[in-house]
Amino acid sequence: MILRNWRYYLLKEDGRSGRVINDVVTYDGSKKSLPQTPDGWQQVAIGYERPIDKHGLVTSFTLPLGFVRG
Repeated sequence: MILRNWRYYLLKEDGRSGRVINDVVTYDGSKKSLPQTPDGWQQVAIGYERPIDKHGLVTSFTLPLGFVRG
């Protein structure tokens, strides 16, 4: 058994977890983690901008993910 520090899930807004069964993505109530980590998870980019006409900072967060089929 391989222990993993991070687990990744495909989740819908209502909390249903996605998994591939017979080449079809299905969603149900039980959580099932992905067998592999998403490709690109280490490429997190956080940016800060300051609009001239407003106070404060605007934060943007990008994470370009691809998925590995296992």
